[in-house]
Amino acid sequence: MAEALAGRVAGPPQRCIDSFRTTTVHTIDDWTILYDQGQTIYVQNPRGGCPGLGRGDILVTNQVGPARLCENDLAQTVSPTSRIALGACVFGPFTPYAKPKA
Repeated sequence: MAEALAGRVAGPPQRCIDSFRTTTVHTIDDWTILYDQGQTIYVQNPRGGCPGLGRGDILVTNQVGPARLCENDLAQTVSPTSRIALGACVFGPFTPYAKPKA
């Protein structure tokens, strides 16, 4: 995570992000997910963690309406081999990290 955020500065937490702008999702552990949108990387720390992400489970989100992920959204973890839902988590705010403007 330190490498991904190197040279970036944290901004104020945001309630929602546009998920269609996300190019890559990096799961760091059960407590940390990075949404890379190029110029900005958003750090998501689900409330209470997201059991299973650290061992490689897949994060599944259900979006209704606009392609946005928001604080208080519910996500599920699914086993990549059995495809069985194993747990759930609730998103907290998204903290943006951007490179400072020169």
